[in-house]
Parts: sequence; structure tokens; C-alpha cells
Amino acid sequence: MTDEEARAFLEELFAAVLSPGADARVVDRYFTADYQQQTNEARLDRARFEEHLVEIKTKWQSFDVRFLDVIASGNRIAEIHRVRTEAADGETMTALFYGFWTLRDGKVCKLDEALRMLEGDEAGVALD
Repeated sequence: MTDEEARAFLEELFAAVLSPGADARVVDRYFTADYQQQTNEARLDRARFEEHLVEIKTKWQSFDVRFLDVIASGNRIAEIHRVRTEAADGETMTALFYGFWTLRDGKVCKLDEALRMLEGDEAGVALD
């Protein structure tokens, strides 16, 4: 996978899973059944990840995701992306994510990421 292909894959993935109508079939298209995610100190399995998607899409009405840097090597992707969100009540949040993705058979099986808040409260995106 080239850097450009990895960027396109991640842009497509984020657009699909953050769309209001996304369901488990959409998540199935991009993530393995045994998907694991580590964000700062929080660890999520696939079921908890799906719950987290529902939680953030309930709170935030819009997402602006911008990939600032993407590097691919084999089945691994390293990237930095910025997310800006806005809630119905006008609350906003901006954060930088530093992600290290592992793919298996074209789907994400593992994500290790660090989150750095730029604006807003981390509780709005916090994982437990």
C-alpha cells in the first residue's frame, strides 16, 4: 500500500463510520471481528469500539477530519489527523490523534493511538 492509498483508505473509513446511518455492516467492512484499540490508557475491543462510535455520534453533530501526515509500510499505517467537532449546543472540540494502524486482509485489526486535546474537554471523546 502506498502512502496515497493509505490516506484514501483512512479518509474513506472515517467518512463511512462517522456517517449518521453507519451500522455494524459498515464497521464490518473496515474492521476485523477481533479488532483492538489502545488510545492513551484506554483499551477497546470491537464491541466497545462500536459502542464508542454510537456515543460520539450522539454527542457530536459534525466531524471535520483532516489527515496531516500518512505513511504506509506493508500492512502498517502511521498517521496524524486532526478532528474538529461541534455539538448541537454549540460546544466544540479539536484534537490531534497520532495513530499506528495494523491491517489484516484489508481490514484494521489493531490501532494504537495517542490523543492530544487542542480545544475543548477530553471528556467529549474520552474512552473508558
